[in-house]
This record gives sequence, C-alpha cells and structure tokens, in this order.
Amino acid sequence: MMQSASTSQKLMDEFLKAYGRDFEITGGNVMSTSLGLQVDHVDQEIHLHVDKYVVEILREYKEYSRKTLRPKKLPCAPNHQLPRMPPLQAHEKEPPTTSFFRSFVMKLQYAATWVRFDISFTVSQLASHMSSPGQPHWSALHHLMEYLERYPSIRLEYRRGPRTGKELSAYVDSDWGTEIETRKSVSGHVAMFGMSPISWRSKKQQTIALSSAEAEYMAVSDFAK
Repeated sequence: MMQSASTSQKLMDEFLKAYGRDFEITGGNVMSTSLGLQVDHVDQEIHLHVDKYVVEILREYKEYSRKTLRPKKLPCAPNHQLPRMPPLQAHEKEPPTTSFFRSFVMKLQYAATWVRFDISFTVSQLASHMSSPGQPHWSALHHLMEYLERYPSIRLEYRRGPRTGKELSAYVDSDWGTEIETRKSVSGHVAMFGMSPISWRSKKQQTIALSSAEAEYMAVSDFAK
C-alpha cells in the first residue's frame, strides 16, 4: 500500500503516470483511512484521528477487565511513580495476564504515535514495564483507559491557505531524576508547524543529569538531533 501527496496536481499526475509504467495502480481516490488512521477532508482542512481505533481498544479492555470506567480528566495521576517489579526467575512462568497487558500497551503506543500526543508520556511509562507488570501498572493502565473513556476523540487539523501560518516552533521540557531506580530524567517535546503538531515524543534520558539545568540541556540536545 502506498499513499502519495503533493501541493501540485500536475506533479501528482506526472508521478502517477511514471509510477504506473512499472507498477499496477488501483484506487487513486482521496485517502480516507490507512491502518487505523482516519483522514477527514473538510473544506480546506485535513483532520487526522484514530477515533474508531481508540473506541475499539476501549471495547476490548472493558470485555477483558469487566470493570467500570469512571472518566478521568488526566491520563495519569500527578507525580505518580511506577515501581519496577522483580524479574521472573528461571523456574517461574509468565502470568497469562502479562500478554494482555503487553497487547493493550502496544495498541496504545500505535495511537500515541499517530495522533494521541496527549497520552505519549503515560504510554511510554507503561511500555517500560511490559516485561513484568504488577498491580500498580494495571492500575495505571486502567486510569489511562478511564481518561480515554472521557476523551475518545482528539483530532489534528492541518489547514491550507495563507491563514495557516508557516512558522515552525517547538516546545521542549524535562523533569529531573524522577525515575526511582536509576534517577534518570524524562524528556518531552512537541514540534508545531503553524498551529498544528507534527512531531512529539516522551523519552527517558540516556545518562543521569546532575542538575535540572543539565537535564533540560539534554532534552534540547536530543530534540535538535
């Protein structure tokens, strides 16, 4: 499957003509969905979202957990730390619940990567515990699902025309040494083109910062790469 885009219809036609000489082309319509990503065309705007994908995740989680989701305003509890569980011993078998935890987190990673920048930090924290999740991690996952129950839809809007603005801006920040075991810091960034986000990430820093200023310098340096 291939998607193509261009600001010039002439260039698009030339590209499809040249591509069609070597490969069979089917479809050719305006893209509306791709691997769970939905694309809505509204006048001079393009809206990207994963609403159906998130609703399906919520449905699967409700069937599995058999718990009520009470909508939350935040994707995670403020200042909440997730402890690292001891690894399994050689003679121990992986609990069957671990595969379900891993499956839900990986699905949420997909949503966070495409559109849901609002859950990027929480999902990255859960992902670091996929090998050996415990009750605190399941509670954090449940909290995140309750947040998605409240906010199942977030859309990225990209506008055409002079009112869009062509400014490229970025926001970068970091905490300092909040990782319990390693005392490493966590960086986060979002890059904007005009008023629309085009890149975001939350990631644990590779080295231990000796001050909050050093942690922020590391965050900026990592983003600049």
